Amino acid sequence: MSAAEQRAAAREAYRQSVAAGAAFTGAKLAAEFGRSERWGRDRIAEVRAEDAAGDNSPAAEQPADAGRHAAAQPRGAAATAWLALALGVGASVGANILHTVLVIGNGGGSVPQVAGAAFWPIALVVAIEVMARVRWPASIGYSLIRFAGVGAVAVVAAVVSYKHMAGLLAYWGEDVLSAHLGPIAVDGLVTVGALALLAIHKARKET
Repeated sequence: MSAAEQRAAAREAYRQSVAAGAAFTGAKLAAEFGRSERWGRDRIAEVRAEDAAGDNSPAAEQPADAGRHAAAQPRGAAATAWLALALGVGASVGANILHTVLVIGNGGGSVPQVAGAAFWPIALVVAIEVMARVRWPASIGYSLIRFAGVGAVAVVAAVVSYKHMAGLLAYWGEDVLSAHLGPIAVDGLVTVGALALLAIHKARKET
């Protein structure tokens, strides 16, 4: 099958999926033909352009954003993910600052110390947003750079926040087990919220 024939077959496959009420996403269409996600999105764009020009294919009878609805997240998914991330980061920032002021600073603590304690969880949120919202070139090099960069920030933020929160819980008189398990729960909440947001953004880009 030539490249032109493959593109035509992909457009027809997308039209059939729309007619069946289960419109392919760019990733799904590409997988059917062993091509990249971008290639699949381009074929979908071609179908929609043809429909807009007056093509009478089955896809023309469907809403222009049929594929988007097929990949849509449940209502409130993004808000829930943001809530999880905000709660986790808020707890982490608060614990970092309190530990710095009450324990390290002995009831005080300088402005640079407090700012430094709050920096790491906030840096993680910014890194996640950059990774999710920027349309990165589809290459292995860029993928390695962004995942390695965000991963480095996440690991450092988790370690620093873990030490602060465990120290704070111990300072407040919690037993050893609670002092060491508490930070893990917070880090888990941040991780789940962050991954959920990345999944939502990825699904939106595919349509």
